[in-house]
Formats: sequence, C-alpha cells, structure tokens
Amino acid sequence: MQASATNSQEEASHLETENTDLKNDNTKLKKTLALQKPLVKIGVSIRKRFLEKTRSGRYHKPEQADIVHEGNVAAHECCVAADAALYQLGYMSVIEKPVPRPREYFRIDDEGKVLIEDVEKGQRVGMRYKDLFYDLYGREPRNARSHLWGKRERREWDMIGTMLSCCEGFELGETESGDDWFDPFNELVEELNEVRKEIEEQYENQDDRVKAFEASDEVDARLKEMRDIVEETRLWSWHKNREMSDIGVEIGWKWG
Repeated sequence: MQASATNSQEEASHLETENTDLKNDNTKLKKTLALQKPLVKIGVSIRKRFLEKTRSGRYHKPEQADIVHEGNVAAHECCVAADAALYQLGYMSVIEKPVPRPREYFRIDDEGKVLIEDVEKGQRVGMRYKDLFYDLYGREPRNARSHLWGKRERREWDMIGTMLSCCEGFELGETESGDDWFDPFNELVEELNEVRKEIEEQYENQDDRVKAFEASDEVDARLKEMRDIVEETRLWSWHKNREMSDIGVEIGWKWG
C-alpha cells in the first residue's frame, strides 16, 4: 500500500514536471511566432510582388498596383520589428567582425562602437550591421524589442529609418536645411516629441503613456503627413539611383 502511494506521488510529480515543460515550450513557441510574424509578412509581400510582376510580364496583364506597392515598401523601407527579429532569432549576430573598407579609418572603443579616426594610421574597418541598426533606430538591436513600443511609435521609427537609409543628406533633427521634404519631416518629428512630452507629464506608467500615444488624433495626423513625405522621397531616391545606374551602364558600354 505504501509502495503504491509512493509510485502515485512519483507519477504525479513526473506529470507536473512534464506539464511545466510543455507550458515553457508553449511560451517559447508563442514568442518565436511573434518574432517571426513581421519577417513572414515582409517575405510574403516581396514574393507576391515578384509573382505579380512576372504574371503581368508573362501574360501581358496590367499589374495590381497594391501588390506591387506593398512589395516595394517591404523591400525598400525600414521595419524595426523585422530587423530586431533578425537578431532575436539568431539570423544575425551582435558579435560581428568588422569588414575592411578602404580610405576611411575607424577605431573600435571598449564597448564595441565604431569611432572615426582623424589620424593617418589606424584600424581600417567598415561599419557593422549592428552600428547601422543603432543609426537607424536609436538603440542596440539586442534592446530593441525590450523597449515598450506601440504600433504608432514603431511606424514613426520605421519612417525615420527609411529617411536615413534612402535619402542622402538627410539629418534627423535638422529643420533649416532648406530642403522641401527633409525640413517638414523633421518638424513633424519635433511635434510628435512635444506630444510625447505632454503625455509623459500626464501619465507616470509607461503602459498608459503608450496607450495615450496610440489613441492620440494629433499623433495620427502627423504620422499621415510623414507617410506622404516618405513616399515622395523614397520614389525620388529610387529614380535618382536608377538614373545613376543607367549612366553607369552607358559608361560601361562605351568604355568597357
């Protein structure tokens, strides 16, 4: 009888351990799926664009503009959630060796950051992806998802990153450059920061601050204006790069 009770206790303990392990596995799986979601969305949009462009060319059918547009956005614009997931899921490593780059000298400090050197001798390295991530999103990739961001704040940083990545000469915060797109964009960023400060004064809890930012009509209006500017500048940048590429092809054909 005592042996039977002992076996029952051991079996119950074993089942409890299995149940705990299953719960942990389920939690990890949910976290992985959440991390993969933005990457899957981007991948789907890009492949649908490819199939739509191919279908249109092969069967001489007009393109479905919305599919092509979504694919272009996915391929050519920033997405902090997707880029952070590359590190969180192990597709990219924060431990990254610098790549040599000619004519520019850099020094790596104790924290692994790249500093420009003005001396003739130094370690020649290229900017690493994690440094690029910091430039685009204002934080390290390993900390990006721990920051409590709402959907609108992610959109804001995606647009800021897109401007930084595709617009030569754009500087975040510069409102007196004289550029018809850059200055208004930065003014809108400043206005969003003012809204953010007002919200921070009203709410102490970060969750409440995020909810207030998400629900603000002022934020929504400014994000829409920023979106229009991003669309214009991205298309302008694409056409400019295409023209430069065509010039390169022409020069190569003439002199190659």
